[in-house]
Amino acid sequence: MPVNTPEAFRGIDRLYGGQAYQKLSRRIVYVAGIGGVGSWVVEGLARSGIGEIRMADLDDLCTTNINRQIHALISTIGQSKVEVMAARCLEINPSIAIRCDQAFVTGKTVEDLIEGDLDLVIDCGDNQMAKAALIAHCRRLKIPVMTLGAAGGRIDPSRVKVRDLAKTDGDALLAAVRQTLRNRHGFPRTPGKRFSVNAIYSDEQTRYLQANGSVGQQKPSEGPNRLDCAGSLGAATHVTAVFAFHATAKAIEILLS
Repeated sequence: MPVNTPEAFRGIDRLYGGQAYQKLSRRIVYVAGIGGVGSWVVEGLARSGIGEIRMADLDDLCTTNINRQIHALISTIGQSKVEVMAARCLEINPSIAIRCDQAFVTGKTVEDLIEGDLDLVIDCGDNQMAKAALIAHCRRLKIPVMTLGAAGGRIDPSRVKVRDLAKTDGDALLAAVRQTLRNRHGFPRTPGKRFSVNAIYSDEQTRYLQANGSVGQQKPSEGPNRLDCAGSLGAATHVTAVFAFHATAKAIEILLS
């Protein structure tokens, strides 16, 4: 059945004004990291009528992704995250332009992947050095960029916030990114001086699985405390998706301004 694309996104115009969809349909957004948060970011952008989405991730879907990643289904296990997400976007909006980069955005790849024609970059990665390199590169190219903190180990979606990266609290990943930006990329060292980078994060204390099977706030001394197929941090859709939809809301605000 043919789809009337403007009709599908009429709700956006009713919320944001009569020309909102037309504006969003001309915007290009890059999403780095298509996992527990990034997959929901892409979903939100596609359903908001963004005209072109470029996405990067080198991973394939695994069974432990099912509880928090929208593209993770029994039928998609073992498939490329970006390819599955791209197919989903085209089911939402056949007019959308998609580019899939089978790569991680790192200090070594950022110049090849992130180009100056972008209207916004959304960083959903989990490596502090890669996040800092991406943010610094966007600053050099004068591309608006937002970064998302750690969703793993959190259970309370009401604790998710949007603040300038210079002023986040309670997120160790973003604190490390902030320090790296100051030490390696010349970002302001003055406490509280804005970076002009929106950050989505939670100030909830991280919950860790303990050796006896209980959950507590004491970080284990051994084992990988990361959010992936082999990691020990837990995560849930009701938090990862909330991170993403905060990012989507801020993205629409930026893209329409």
